[in-house]
Amino acid sequence: MNGVKKKKTAIYIVVGVIILALILAIVLPIVFFKNNIELNQVEVESGDIVKNFTVTGNAKVNKQYNGYSASSGEVTNIRYSVGDFVEEGQIILSVGQAYYKAPFDGIISYMNVKEGDVAMPQALMFTLTDGTGYDMVARVNESSYLSIKKGNKANISFSAIPDQIFTATVSAVGADGILSGGATLFEVYLELDEGQDFTNLRNNMTGEIKIVTQHLEDVLIVPVKAISYDGDRPYVTVKEGDNYVSKSVELGASNGIMVEVKSGVTEGDNIFYKKDNSSRMEEMMMQMWGM
Repeated sequence: MNGVKKKKTAIYIVVGVIILALILAIVLPIVFFKNNIELNQVEVESGDIVKNFTVTGNAKVNKQYNGYSASSGEVTNIRYSVGDFVEEGQIILSVGQAYYKAPFDGIISYMNVKEGDVAMPQALMFTLTDGTGYDMVARVNESSYLSIKKGNKANISFSAIPDQIFTATVSAVGADGILSGGATLFEVYLELDEGQDFTNLRNNMTGEIKIVTQHLEDVLIVPVKAISYDGDRPYVTVKEGDNYVSKSVELGASNGIMVEVKSGVTEGDNIFYKKDNSSRMEEMMMQMWGM
C-alpha cells in the first residue's frame, strides 16, 4: 500500500508542476508584455499606391540596316569602323564599282569585311544601327501575364549604365504563349520614350524592367505593419480616451509597404501598432488587456 501511495503522490507532484509551469508560461509573458509594450503612432494619410512587376529583358534597336553585297567584287574604300557615327547618304564602303551608302543616320555596329576582301553575292558586310530609338523585349510567366496591359509605364535600368534610368511604355503583350523549360511564357514589348540619351545603350543589352501594373492616386493609406488580424478580419488600433480599441477596416491594394484602407478610418486618424507587429501571441495579449 505504501508503494501505491508514493506512486500517487509522485503523479500528483508531476501534474502540479506541469499546471504551475503552464500558468507561469501564460501569466508571466502577459505581465511582461503589459508593462513593456511600446507602440508606434501613425496618421492615416492620403497618398498613392504603386505596384510594380519586375522582369529582365533585352534592348532592341527599332531601326537597323544590314548591308549585303549585290554582286561579287573586291572590297575597297572602307571609311568607317565599328562604333563610328555615319550620316545619311555617306559612303560606307565599295565593292568593285558599287558604292554602299548609309540609308539613315546611325552607328556602325558590325563590320564583317576588311580592305581587299572579295565579297560574294548576298554576303553580309556591315550593320548600321539607328541609336535614337530602342525597344525592350521581355518574357513573363503566365501567372503574371494578365496583370500587364498595353500602355503600362515602366522604368528600366542597365548594370552597364548604372547612373541612368530609362522610361518606357508597354507597346504590346504577346497573345500566344511560348513553351520554355516546362513553363508557358508570354512576350512583352516596351518602347523606350523619346528624348532620352541613348548614347551608351547598345543592342541586346540586358536590363531590369519595373512595370507599373497598378497606380492608385489620392487614396487613404497606412503602413502594412499597422494592420492586425483577428482571424481573417483586418483591424487597426485607435485610442478613445485612455483606452485602446480595435476598429475593423476594409483593405484595398497594397505594394507590400503601404496598403489602401477603403473604409473604417478617415484621413487624419491616429492609429497605433506595436514596434514588432509580427507575433500573433502579442496580438492575443493586446485583446485580453483591452488595448
